[in-house]
Amino acid sequence: ISAEEFIDKFGNWSAFVASSRTLSTIRASQAPSWSTLSYTGSIGAPSGNSRSYWDADFIFDAGLSENMVVATNNVDSPYFFTIDKDNTTFSDYTFLDSFMSKAKSVVAHDNRLVFFNVEANAVRHPHRFVFTPRGLPTSDSIFAGAGVIDDDAMRGIGQKVVRDREGLLFFTDREIWRARARLDIFAYDLFPLTQKLSCPYPRTIVNTALGVVFLAQDFEVYLIAGNVINPLSLLVQGEPSRIKKLLIDELTEPDRAWGLYHPRLNRYELYYNVSGGSYPAHALFFDFETRSWLQQRFASHELGAGLIWPEPDPAPGETWDQRGDTFDSTIESWNEAGTPQRPALEDADEMVFSSLGSAFRLLSAQTTDDGTAIDCRWRSHGMAGKRRLAYERLHEIWTEYEATSASSASVFCSYDLGTNFDSGFALSLKSSSH
Repeated sequence: ISAEEFIDKFGNWSAFVASSRTLSTIRASQAPSWSTLSYTGSIGAPSGNSRSYWDADFIFDAGLSENMVVATNNVDSPYFFTIDKDNTTFSDYTFLDSFMSKAKSVVAHDNRLVFFNVEANAVRHPHRFVFTPRGLPTSDSIFAGAGVIDDDAMRGIGQKVVRDREGLLFFTDREIWRARARLDIFAYDLFPLTQKLSCPYPRTIVNTALGVVFLAQDFEVYLIAGNVINPLSLLVQGEPSRIKKLLIDELTEPDRAWGLYHPRLNRYELYYNVSGGSYPAHALFFDFETRSWLQQRFASHELGAGLIWPEPDPAPGETWDQRGDTFDSTIESWNEAGTPQRPALEDADEMVFSSLGSAFRLLSAQTTDDGTAIDCRWRSHGMAGKRRLAYERLHEIWTEYEATSASSASVFCSYDLGTNFDSGFALSLKSSSH
């Protein structure tokens, strides 16, 4: 299962969720409901398997007068549909058939659609990317600006293309390349960002407020900010980070791992599985503000994808026409206006999807997963020595918490740098307290 968020031309939020065989949408409203899109076309409905993950993005098309979603899974012809509440179908995206028939990744950038790792005439081109003319996502006219770029210096197999504030990032399973837009017929300048790091796990690549985060081939999690790449975890010279050690010990089938960014909490979330043949039931949350990792375990469900679900406004509010006032007839000053009729959204929850197609919302007040207690773990940065054979005297520990119900915190101690822990003890935390 794959999931992406989109908006229509009026700014209304909706989401696209796809399995290997079906595509569905949901719109944020007081009574949201799923709508499964039916297929219209000549090539065939999706025929991928459980590892044929979808990549998708949206762009405004003047001919359709709507935002259109284009999705590709590297197995079938790309598909598209309009983000319209009345739309119930999706169709073959055949507008670039003169350049390609399949693609692994797609992104909208510089008012173009860009496809990466494409197939043309039954031949795979793992380093090639194809782009539409600027402002014409359904045109293949080279005279209008459509084109193809092959870079023979790029190594590896193309995994994903993403946009950031500097341009485009092309990830292969061996390197990472940067592309910047040009204003002439050549469209893009391309150069290697690093030839030592790569990301064979494209679903972990996520845009965040601070940059692009991804799980690299060495099982370290990195942040690309501009053209600078740094690990998220604190590193000690000559030693792997504790997150890398954890993932080396636990993670299996990393191609099933996926990532998510929670903008309100400023948090990157990495979901991964620990047993073969399954979907993720473990997660690592990285908080950018405290630069700390939090470990989550879900007892009852294997999770295949996720997105951020906005809370709908409690009331539709008035339009200017309904109000009937002009600025000249309004006698209130700004200070007299009081609170706005439509308050800002206070929350946004994660919606995750199981491998069986069920949707769940992650709520901060929820403490169980279908009756099983959620195991949430956090480790203080100040509890471990920075150097081997060094001493740290710990006189006092401060723990800040906020509990809406009675809970407990367990404390464990290790005398061998985290290899083994003692039995520990539990501290009772009162409800409705800090």
